[in-house]
This record gives sequence, C-alpha cells and structure tokens, in this order.
Amino acid sequence: MKGIYLYPITSRNRTGVSNPYIERLAESLSGHYHIVNKSDPSDRGILDIVKFLRRTDILYLNWIENLPTRHMGILQTLFFFLLCGYCRITGKKIVWTLHNKKSHSGDHRFLKNLLISFLLFRSNLVITHAEEGLDLIPGRTRKVCVPHPVGEIPPPGSSDPENGEREFDMIIWGTIAAYKGVDTFLSFLKEKGVLGNYRIVIAGKVAEPGLLHFLEDLAGSFDTLTLINRFIPDAELDDLIRRSGVVLFTYHAESVLSSGALMDSLRHDSVILGPHTGAFTDLARAKMIRTFRDYHDLLSQVDLMKKKGYREQYRSELKQSFLRENSWDRFYQKVSPHLSSLFAAKG
Repeated sequence: MKGIYLYPITSRNRTGVSNPYIERLAESLSGHYHIVNKSDPSDRGILDIVKFLRRTDILYLNWIENLPTRHMGILQTLFFFLLCGYCRITGKKIVWTLHNKKSHSGDHRFLKNLLISFLLFRSNLVITHAEEGLDLIPGRTRKVCVPHPVGEIPPPGSSDPENGEREFDMIIWGTIAAYKGVDTFLSFLKEKGVLGNYRIVIAGKVAEPGLLHFLEDLAGSFDTLTLINRFIPDAELDDLIRRSGVVLFTYHAESVLSSGALMDSLRHDSVILGPHTGAFTDLARAKMIRTFRDYHDLLSQVDLMKKKGYREQYRSELKQSFLRENSWDRFYQKVSPHLSSLFAAKG
C-alpha cells in the first residue's frame, strides 16, 4: 500500500472551525492508501514531513500556495522548494489540488504566485474541481477535473418550509472572509438605496475584525439584515436554508474556482445563485444553479425568484443523480486511475 503525506493536517486552528475537506479526503483515500500523518497533526506545517519521508510515496497538497503566510512561512516556503527537488530525485510523486485561480489574500503575493507557477509545471498530477481550472494547467502536466465531492444527501423536500413562505430573501453562509465579497455586495445595495428591500441573513463566523465591525454596524442600521456571527451547526443551517428563498454566493470571481459551501448547498432544494466562474459555471451549465454577471444581474434574478412559484420551476431532476455520482465515497474511484498511473509509467 502506497503512503500519502496529506497536507494540511494541522493542530494549529486559530478560528476554532476546521475545514472538513481534508478530513473527508483522508477518509476517502485511507481505504486504499496509507495516510502516514492522519493520526499525527502537525504544528510546524510542511516542515513536519521530515519524520514521514521514508514512508511517503505521494505528497498530496492542498492550498500549499498559501504557505508564505503560515507560521514561519518564509522558512517553510524555502524548505518546500528543496522538498520538491528531493521528491524528484527519489521518485516520490507530487499531487496538487488547484482549488483557486490565485490566493484570496494579497499578502506575500510574489511568493504565492511563484509557488503556483512552480506547481503547475512540476506537479506529477494536478486535480481541479472546475472545468475552468483545466485551462490554467499547462498541456504537458498530467491533470484531471473531478467535481468537488458532496456529503450526505438529505431526503427530497427536507428543505421546504411547512407554510411555503420564506422568512429571508437571501442567505449567505459559511466562513465570512473578504474574498467572498459580502461587504462589497452590501455596500452596493446601500449605495443604491435598496438594502432595506431585501431580507438577508448572513450566517457564519466572520474571519476578520474590520469586516465584522462593518457588518455589525450595517446590521444595526437595517432591520432587514440579520448577522449570526458564529459557526452554524448542520441542523441549524438546514433550517436557515429552508427558511430562505435564495442561497447566495457573492465570491470575487477573479480568485475562486470551486467551493465546498456551494456543493453543500446543492444538497438542499434551494435556488442557488453565484458568480459566473469556475464550478458555479459548470453547475449552471448543467441547469442546477444560476449565475450572475454583475450585481445588477444578481438583483434582477433575485426579484424574479421572489415571485411565487418560481422556486419550484427551477428545480433540476438532474441534481439527485449528480449528488450520488459525486459523493465522497465515489471520489476515490474517480482519482484512483490517475494516482495509479503515477507509478505505472517511468520518468
């Protein structure tokens, strides 16, 4: 059984909320590969791989382009370049998941771009969760697009409110960070004088103090805006989505390729509206969600969806089969041939 060092499995958690992607990925792969660091989280980032190198055949990377901003980030980045050279000499393989077009944060932009360029050419396999991501990967690099996996599927109709009425016109949920564009969108509504026309709930931990201050001030001024600044348990999130007309994603299109929150939202009988980019475009093409080009387009679509009966008209019968086909249980089956091929051919 080949050994995988999966990055990041970390014991450093400043927000108190963990990203479930890595946990689910480890579970999906662990029946077929030995995840050498699964039970030994690191507090030293990629430097921790030294004690696992002898058992590692595949270095499986996620969000490694953000390394410069981590603890001892410059040192870790320099070490990483040396590590890649060592892997090339010893025949260890590098697998990188291209989650975003670029880092969401502008800090250490040069080093981040250098890491991305390096990995696009030097990875043995690049995985992306959006068709658009394939266009960013050089032709001679082995690559594959696999839709972002989804979790357990609720029974049909579980998202329908009992009385058919929606308490909120829109819900924006997940960790609330600057790259998600929530502040930009709300500022647009305020400048246009229409913020009070829409019942909006923002549900999720706000990642930055300045952003939190902005949202709290706005929520204090508009009773149509509800802010729930904390991690939202699944049962509560299910209820909030059930009570909302549209699940809205306001992400900045220039950096986003895929979104776990998007895929989790797809599990519900809700209308989803997001930017015309990456995985959002893929799902819109399959007629499972809608996308917007700009905020004016966004509002016109929300106004249309507020009309009685439109929600039911837009449901897609393809959704349930798509979710079954792209479960975490099926993820390994899709990437397995590509992982196996890394060792089938020499060079």
